[in-house]
This record gives sequence, structure tokens and C-alpha cells, in this order.
Amino acid sequence: MVHIVLVGALLVIALVPIQAEAASEARSGRETYWYLNHRCIQQAAHRYQVSPVLLEAIVHVESEGNPLAVGVNHQGEGQSRGKLSYTQAAELVSRLWRQGANFDVGLGQVNSRNMEQYRVHPVYLLDPCVNLQWAAFVLRQKLDLFGNNWVAIGRYNGSKRLTQYVWKIYRALVHLEQIRKTRR
Repeated sequence: MVHIVLVGALLVIALVPIQAEAASEARSGRETYWYLNHRCIQQAAHRYQVSPVLLEAIVHVESEGNPLAVGVNHQGEGQSRGKLSYTQAAELVSRLWRQGANFDVGLGQVNSRNMEQYRVHPVYLLDPCVNLQWAAFVLRQKLDLFGNNWVAIGRYNGSKRLTQYVWKIYRALVHLEQIRKTRR
């Protein structure tokens, strides 16, 4: 079954069986790095012409692979709301949305400003595959705006601490490459 949702200028085509599988894998907790080389990462990266390895590093830094991650931003700092069930996360992001709060959702910690701009409700971004599509879309925007460089990667996060964020991504790239080597 294929669902097509038109959100602003972005057409999100999501295959329900893939989404359900990704959500199940993520919630099972059986594999810490379940998102490495996952087809949802590959599809999002291909669609927006971004590096899948870079997208994996962003997921690692932003949410540590938790598709239900919710961070509330206060004075430039994101504060995680910890481990949540789907119901808890959906209720929390819906409440934050109604309050007009500045918050991040899901694997790529997509910011509420992006949700407002494209009129997408944050509950949709709790789906791992949908979230990865949005994360890749936002990353592509930054790469188009700033070029294929570390500044663009740093701007993905939106933090004023660009250098710190870039170093986190760099360290994640190195770490995830080591994980890949142990799997070969």
C-alpha cells in the first residue's frame, strides 16, 4: 500500500511496509546501529543526493538512532525528553506544536521551524522513514545554500555552536566507519 502526502512543496511518498519495518527495528532495541545501511537512509540519501554515510552520522549525533527522540530547545540548547513510547512522543510533540515551542523530532531531529514552514505536523516525523526524508531534504537545502562543505553540515543543526557540531559529526563518521569494519 502506498500513501502519498503533499506537504507544501515536498511530496513524500512512503511505503508503509518499509516504514513499519524500520519503526519495529528501531523500537526493538536489539541493534544499536540498526540505521546503518538501512534502506530508508539509502532512499532518502538517493532522493536528495546527499551522502548516506553523512546522513547516518547526523542520525547518530542527533538521536543515537532513536526515532521517537524529542528535544526541546531552550536558550540555544536542546534538552532531550528521554526514552518515550510512541504514544508519549506523539502527545508531547502535539502539545509542543500547539504551544508554538521550538523543538526537534525523530531520527534527524527535524526542527519545528521546518515543520511550520512546510506545514507538516510533527507526529508524521515520528515515522523513521518519513523523518529521514525530511532530514535529507533539510541537509540538501543547507548544502545548496552553503556548498558541499563543513559549514553546510554545521548549519543542518541550526546551533550557534557550528564548530562543536561539525566535530561531533566528524567523530560520528569515524566511529560509524569502525562499526562498519567490525561487521564485515
